[in-house]
Amino acid sequence: MTTDYTTDLCLWAQQQAALLDTGRLDALDQANLARQMQALAEQIQDDAGRNLRVLLECAVRLAFGAPAEHRVAAKVTASRRNRLLDSLARAPSIRPRLQADLQQTWLRACQTESKDCARAGVPLPALPIACPWTLEQLLDPAMLFGAR
Repeated sequence: MTTDYTTDLCLWAQQQAALLDTGRLDALDQANLARQMQALAEQIQDDAGRNLRVLLECAVRLAFGAPAEHRVAAKVTASRRNRLLDSLARAPSIRPRLQADLQQTWLRACQTESKDCARAGVPLPALPIACPWTLEQLLDPAMLFGAR
């Protein structure tokens, strides 16, 4: 007998994996297994999208913000870029979604940075409406957003 997935998701997942490993497909909780697999795929995509948004927020700071913000933003940029590259290495199928969402993610990043700068009293020039970088440029470790 297996644990109900609503009671202990971790134990349920381990039991489902054991059933798969032993070929006991008839004992699988198929409906919930399918739901959890879909949720996992969505989580992977959402995590990559969040990393892209934070990377863009830092890129805004580096390219358009005050130099005082650059040190922290550069560290966060490298970290988020690496997370994105790791995600793409594990799940290359998420690249088209990141590409499709790039402009919308750019606009959100601009909104966030504009609000943060206004709250901090830091001037921020008018930002481009269109994302000034391609996904490939954003992922390129050689890309230095602060270099003008």
